[in-house]
Amino acid sequence: MRAFSNRMLWLNLGLILVVLMACSITDRLRDLREDAEAVATGVEIGGEILETGEALITEVDFEEVEETLQAVSTDVDIPELSGEKPEDIPVMGGEIGDLVSSAELVSYFTTESFDDVVDFYKREMPLNGWTLTKEDISSGIAELTFEKGTRKATVVITEIPFIDQTTVVINIEG
Repeated sequence: MRAFSNRMLWLNLGLILVVLMACSITDRLRDLREDAEAVATGVEIGGEILETGEALITEVDFEEVEETLQAVSTDVDIPELSGEKPEDIPVMGGEIGDLVSSAELVSYFTTESFDDVVDFYKREMPLNGWTLTKEDISSGIAELTFEKGTRKATVVITEIPFIDQTTVVINIEG
């Protein structure tokens, strides 16, 4: 059951990231094409470099890449992300970013330390009626499982030290 829960959690997160990335990649491709055209036409150093730059631009079919990314993003079946989280799932105060939420998923980044985030959920979930049933904490990653009636919430907290952020992904079942 735990393996299924973890797979669902990572699948949900992965699907959300695919959709978000596909949307931003199409904008970046347009910018890249404009930049590449500007660089290729602005190069005044030897005809060979200019010809190579122009050949690279003409060989990439940016419209086809954009269409493919849009097709992938529309074919992905993800739960509706209403922006409204369940009332009994706390979100840390302070500076948070990229909050994604629905009845089944809450995900965000925070600048709070890994230890502070773990302590927050161990303290706040019980105050919201949840019982801690499982705790697995290792270097930079914690998985806390809470139950409330027939519902289960798996809180995965991950430290990202190179950007001084902590991610929180909460998968809610039942």
